[in-house]
Amino acid sequence: MAAHRTPRAQRSDWSDRASGVADWLRCVGLPHYAELFEQQKIDLDIVPQLTDEDLKEIGIPLGDRKRLLTAISDFADTDSADSQTTRAGAVAERRQITVVFCDLIGSTELASRLDPEDLATTMASYHDCCKEVIDGWGGHVAEFLGDGAVIYFGWPRAHEDDAERAVRAALELVASVGRLPLGSSSVLAGRAGVATGLVMVGETKSDALDHREGVVGETPNLAARAQALAAPGAVVITPGTRRLVGDRFELEELGTHELRGIADPVDVWRVVDVRAQSRFQARVGARLSPLVGRQAELDVLLESWQAALAGSWRSVLVVGEAGIGKSRLLEELIEQTTSIDRAVLRLQCSPYHVATALFPFVEWIRSSAGIELGTDERAARTRLEALVDGLGFERQATIPLLAPLLSVPLGDEYETLRLSLKLQRKRTIELVIELIKRTAQSRPLLIAVEDVHAADATSLELLTHLLERTRGVAGLLVMTARPTLAARFRRRSFDRIELDPLAASSTLALVDELASGKRLPAAVRNTIVDSSDGVPLFVEELTRQLLESPALRDAGDRYELEADLAVTVPATLHDLFVARLDKLGSAKVTAQIASALGRSFSLDLLTAVAPASQREVADDVDQLCGARILEAVDDEQGATTYAFRHALLREAAYHAQLKARRREVHLGVARVLEGSVRRVGDRVRITTQLLTPRRTNICGPRPISRMFSGSSRNWPLRSRPR
Repeated sequence: MAAHRTPRAQRSDWSDRASGVADWLRCVGLPHYAELFEQQKIDLDIVPQLTDEDLKEIGIPLGDRKRLLTAISDFADTDSADSQTTRAGAVAERRQITVVFCDLIGSTELASRLDPEDLATTMASYHDCCKEVIDGWGGHVAEFLGDGAVIYFGWPRAHEDDAERAVRAALELVASVGRLPLGSSSVLAGRAGVATGLVMVGETKSDALDHREGVVGETPNLAARAQALAAPGAVVITPGTRRLVGDRFELEELGTHELRGIADPVDVWRVVDVRAQSRFQARVGARLSPLVGRQAELDVLLESWQAALAGSWRSVLVVGEAGIGKSRLLEELIEQTTSIDRAVLRLQCSPYHVATALFPFVEWIRSSAGIELGTDERAARTRLEALVDGLGFERQATIPLLAPLLSVPLGDEYETLRLSLKLQRKRTIELVIELIKRTAQSRPLLIAVEDVHAADATSLELLTHLLERTRGVAGLLVMTARPTLAARFRRRSFDRIELDPLAASSTLALVDELASGKRLPAAVRNTIVDSSDGVPLFVEELTRQLLESPALRDAGDRYELEADLAVTVPATLHDLFVARLDKLGSAKVTAQIASALGRSFSLDLLTAVAPASQREVADDVDQLCGARILEAVDDEQGATTYAFRHALLREAAYHAQLKARRREVHLGVARVLEGSVRRVGDRVRITTQLLTPRRTNICGPRPISRMFSGSSRNWPLRSRPR
């Protein structure tokens, strides 16, 4: 089917053609998504910021995603200078990014051997290879330096797993470069270094240079030095990246090295392979934290399991935001059912394989058959045959369906099926379901499917069948997902568990466990409670960060506070928050300004400080609430204030701004407040409409604006592109 492409000549001005996103969807031939866009609060202000990952996340199938991306490209290309969107990364920011430096081996010798035209063709192939691989993993090829490629993950668009994406991309890149031909029998060889750290990135300007985009910081240099330690075809990572990827990769220690231009010696590791395990297992490794505050939810799962043991089929969907403890709850269920002879099927959906049909099920079949990476074709087919024989299937009816799914050649023994794609898909789904049933045989079956919000469309279709009661199977299906998926299973029959943040008492219990029973100062414990908002992942990472802080001293059976405690966003959580902020489009600017006002603030104060119009600020706040960045809070008098849903999210928004820009914001706040100060006797009052009652901060009689240093006096902030 041809893509619905809108002719550019017919839509030179969308402000005339479309009054809203529904009109735009109708114009591009996809009006049936209007309701979905409305539910997700996507308007024309957001459309140019949408990516394939965003469209997949809200449940749009691959074909229509391609059509929408084509239409979005046209939309962005024809927007005028006063468009209501701003390009991600246009304003310089402080960012944690992961840099990949890829280099060709022996390029000098290559240049001496090849004719200049042939060399140019070879380098063009190398550059195309880099762009294709990196684009596929969501990275950004910043520049080519001769035979070296500098690649960013985390800018201009962040993902919550940029370090892992960078390492996976580096592995694929050096492998792909090694397959590029150089004539007769010669091939290219590449190597890569990966480093993660804090940098200043974005558009900068000096007196001698025009505006340019670049990175300022040690991280690119560290990545370049690390790649020099790599053997041909290898990928080497540094400590910052190692800390973020956890146990997702099999690594080989290469020791500690002195690197030119780097002050301290650096530990480095060679990446051997990707580990086939769940995302949760890869993150926690052997550090499984205790389960606290989830007994009621665990009881629901255990009751469902008891019903499964009695011979019925039960399905449960566990819903919650990132880090709330979905996987930990599932792990506890599996642990508490080990005493019973049961079959456990663990499936991990992946955002990296949304275009791979039945990806989690394919990985399970590969594992069950013993087909590993590098298994030759004949051996793979033999192992697949052994699997289907053992489960009692007829080879000729089964292998032609399963082999293509696993990319195993059929060989001469089997005929290729001549079925329509729709019928082949239907039969494949039916076959996989039957495989699952026969795997259980006479034992009860526990199926654990993690991160269903990241599942491919065919896997979702298969799961909808498993959600219903399955005849002849005693089992329990438990799925974990973020709230974006839950609405898609609204009419299906299953139990639903929604995980809320932990209560303060449970948070403190988890903190005490993480501190190995050593007593923490009350100020530290309270800080963790206030900053983590009851999200177990935040509690864990904050506690571990503070336990390693020089402000705390281990005094044997307790910790003592020896200096001021500074709470910053842990590196392991940084990308999670920045990825959420990057999806906001122009509303991100409003979120950053709001972050300077504190955890909570009034709309009047934000409007007075922000450079945008009152209507624009109100629209942005609505969008921020819809994206679960902010939440509205009504006080006893009925006045509405707004607060960041997470203290760490507010910290991420605030510290992403350059210091100079933060000073501008604070200066603007000071001037707004100074204009609202009235002297009454020896007291100072501040107009209540501009301040959140809980956050009033009296600074004394001298002008507030003088308390803020900085050369910039040009408040208000320069207007953002709209």
